[in-house]
Formats: sequence, C-alpha cells, structure tokens
Amino acid sequence: MAACKAVLIRRILKDLDVTIKDLILLYCDNMSSIHQARNPLFHARMKHIEVQYFFIRERVQTRDVKLQHISTNLQTSNIFTEP
Repeated sequence: MAACKAVLIRRILKDLDVTIKDLILLYCDNMSSIHQARNPLFHARMKHIEVQYFFIRERVQTRDVKLQHISTNLQTSNIFTEP
C-alpha cells in the first residue's frame, strides 16, 4: 500500500511540474520479501502469491522504488502495532 501511495504522489507532483529525481525509499524488515522483489528468478516459485504483491516487484525493476532492510527494533511504528 505504501508503494502505491508513494508512486501516486510522485505522479501528482509530476503533473504539477515538480520533479523528484531520487528513488522512493521503502523500509522493510522482511528480508525474504526484499529478495523476492529484487530477484525475478523467484517468479516461477511464486505463482500462489496475490497479484497486488507483484506491483512492488515491477516498481523495483523500473527503478521507481528502492527497498531497504531495517531491523524490527528500529521501527518506531512497531510500538503501536506490537503489544
């Protein structure tokens, strides 16, 4: 969802003649999902995964989004989601 909204905001800004040259940086604590998004060789083994998750892979391949690992302990949003 974050990738969809970030790409949407970038497109709106482009329509307003505001150019952003940097990649959209998304932090993720799941190394498996980062590897799956970066490596297209996993595609044959991922047929059961929902279509919405392929959006991030497409954005990584087109160099719109960059995924970066962050430790779970460093995520400040976890204090609201974890008991």
